[in-house]
Amino acid sequence: MISCALHHAGIFLLAAGLAAAPAAALAKSIPAGTPYTDEVKGYDPDAEDTVSCRKTAGPPGLQMTARPDNSGCDISWASPVPGDYTVAGEITSDAPDAKSVPFTYALHVNARPRIETPTLGQATENQPYEATVRCADPDGPAPTPALAGLPAWLHATDNGDGSLTLAGTPGYDYVNHATHGSQRAATLTVTCSDDAGGSVQANLPLVTNDTDRPIVRLP
Repeated sequence: MISCALHHAGIFLLAAGLAAAPAAALAKSIPAGTPYTDEVKGYDPDAEDTVSCRKTAGPPGLQMTARPDNSGCDISWASPVPGDYTVAGEITSDAPDAKSVPFTYALHVNARPRIETPTLGQATENQPYEATVRCADPDGPAPTPALAGLPAWLHATDNGDGSLTLAGTPGYDYVNHATHGSQRAATLTVTCSDDAGGSVQANLPLVTNDTDRPIVRLP
């Protein structure tokens, strides 16, 4: 929220130095695709004048409207698009001798990270298995990957570049042996998180196949 005070000599921002500062002096980060709302808070000490606001810069779709109670301006954006923007406007009183005072701030719309591994393939009983789970961030450093639901035979190594290497050898107990050629599936939950609070999650199945070979058990 940006605060303003109105009087007949003009408008002054209560946030010290904000009016004359560059946009980078006030910066906000929001997630892409999530409705964004904010406000420029203004008031008239005399309680006599009507407050209005006007957008002077900002991404398409971002709206600025005066609050019905003359307490400032509402800012809204229904579906923010990833990118870096300068949002600017001005707030004004309708008093004859009032002056408009601008406000400005930087707005970063954070793109959510993405999972670039659509499937984990299949493992086979008693044979080494290896796969890589990859996360990517379109507008930042490599995100942090995490896994849940790993079966006991499988291990994950964080490569430090937004990816995990899975490796292991499934044994007899991890396949359904009711019939030859049967298989058992585990579901791994993959989460990719970035440094701006964005995250994405997906459930990836991992199937373990029977070798379809006879097994001899000693008494």
